[in-house]
Amino acid sequence: MSENKEKEVNEVNLKEDSNDNGVPDWVEAAATYLIASICVGIAVAGYARQDLDDPVIKWLLGFAVVLTGERDAIKAFVKSKV
Repeated sequence: MSENKEKEVNEVNLKEDSNDNGVPDWVEAAATYLIASICVGIAVAGYARQDLDDPVIKWLLGFAVVLTGERDAIKAFVKSKV
């Protein structure tokens, strides 16, 4: 795949509503990363204060990774197939 084609695949126009759910992509992105940031913050605070068990911390960090990574991976995959 040429570099220009790859660049087009990875570009996301946040002003549009790519999945037609009535919510602009920039709002979805902001909400996704806000939730992920909260999960990471809770995990770090729980680890520092020794309030949370290890499985809970791992779950929070994993959830944040899945939220952010899945959103980007699905967008790139859909753009490459369309």
